[in-house]
Amino acid sequence: MILAIDESGDAGKKFWRGSSRWFLLAAVMVDGDESHTRIKKTISDFYALNKLDEELHFSHNSDEIHHKFLHSMMSQDFSFVCYAINKTKLIRTKPWVFRSRLALYNYAFGNLFTELRPQLNSPTVLIDRNGGRWFTKAVDKFLYHNFGMRHKGDAHAIKTIITDDSEQQPLIQLADYVAGSANHFVHNYSDANLFVEYLHEKGVIVFE
Repeated sequence: MILAIDESGDAGKKFWRGSSRWFLLAAVMVDGDESHTRIKKTISDFYALNKLDEELHFSHNSDEIHHKFLHSMMSQDFSFVCYAINKTKLIRTKPWVFRSRLALYNYAFGNLFTELRPQLNSPTVLIDRNGGRWFTKAVDKFLYHNFGMRHKGDAHAIKTIITDDSEQQPLIQLADYVAGSANHFVHNYSDANLFVEYLHEKGVIVFE
């Protein structure tokens, strides 16, 4: 099993300065190398067909690309779980979660992987390195300790974590699209139908 994770929203708590109301982590799961290879080829073909010379990124792409890409992925064999945190509510009930950016990420990762654990089969986990070296190492340590090394021999435990540039990992790009579409859905933006039209049968959003 290969599992790719990406986020949408920000970890900030200064809502009056533009911090997002929601923070989401999306985990996209592919069971087997064959399915993973097909997804990579589909995404590579999508780049060529649409003459894209920049990385697929939900927040940077047009509505037209959103629809075309998600439509192209409907036939692919993957599933996802998206963990959605309403920060405006959580800050009132669990303010300690917001003492640092890392604290929020660890909280979100912990809840996401608790939700994922029954579905996992010794996954290799892909994480985008854009959070910075110190940050990704800290998250790696948290995941290994809580869902990897401590559960050695358990089929539901993480096998390994690979931190890489999302440009080199198409599955992370797909996770970005799942997270971005789910974000627009929970905010009820004008294009919230993207999630309903293309993704709702592939996975689930778990709300904090």
